[in-house]
Amino acid sequence: MAAHSENTTEESTYTSVEIYYDEAKAVYEYERERKKELETRAGIFIAIIGVLISIMITTLNYDLWLQGVSILEKTFLIILQVLNASPLIFVLLAFHKFILVLKTEQYFSIMPNKFKDTDLENPIEVSQQKLFKSYQALYERNYLVIEEKAKNFNKGVFWISFSVFYYLSTSILFNIIKEVLIYAK
Repeated sequence: MAAHSENTTEESTYTSVEIYYDEAKAVYEYERERKKELETRAGIFIAIIGVLISIMITTLNYDLWLQGVSILEKTFLIILQVLNASPLIFVLLAFHKFILVLKTEQYFSIMPNKFKDTDLENPIEVSQQKLFKSYQALYERNYLVIEEKAKNFNKGVFWISFSVFYYLSTSILFNIIKEVLIYAK
């Protein structure tokens, strides 16, 4: 029973300033890790984009339009080739969005040189309150940077998904028409 009363005494000495400070520091650390994770994932997607671009370029058939007999067939095949190559535009758009995630933005952190020697003589509650206000200001500034990175990341994922779906759809259509033209001759 004595151990329980000791814990109660310890908990009551834990001030609200300490609670706010600990929470603000934890939120700041969470947001910092979130930024790192977004940048890491964007780097992975950029590597995937490199592979996709290579695949898309090597599978393009540049001379299919020559197989058309009439001017109408040649025009149709040129349009089809443009449609088949257009997913590259969406992949490049995704690439741009992921680069924006990696772009260095001003990210604020607590600078030790902002503290004065007299701050070391303050009671712990005063120091924690000052640090809490600093973490709160940092969170407000950095949150906007991280949210912009998250939006660009999500847009990049959308464009890369769209381009893969579009590429597969046009490739299937392209190959069906190619086979029909080959068998028609």
